[in-house]
Amino acid sequence: MNDAKQLVAQGVLHNALVFNAMVHYLRARGTPFKHRVISLLTQMLKTPHLFGPSEAPNLAALNGIEKVVLQHCQHEVARNSEVIFPSRLLQLVELITTKRTAQR
Repeated sequence: MNDAKQLVAQGVLHNALVFNAMVHYLRARGTPFKHRVISLLTQMLKTPHLFGPSEAPNLAALNGIEKVVLQHCQHEVARNSEVIFPSRLLQLVELITTKRTAQR
């Protein structure tokens, strides 16, 4: 999305179909490049005002991912209070916090 700043600024990519397709891709097992999809979703949700009124994303679609990620983090902290999370997990945590901010 950084390469197409003019299109992004106009909100061309900010629609429910694109958002839902990326969430569906994330939830599929064995698909490559999930870290890139997470990054794109996070970037989209950082500018929620670019979604049109009829193109609002279904943020609840990320609830299952949020639940699993938070449970995993809590489990790891309970096992070892000095745990260092991998960057891919931190990327998911950023997506979750961005989603929560976009909900406001």
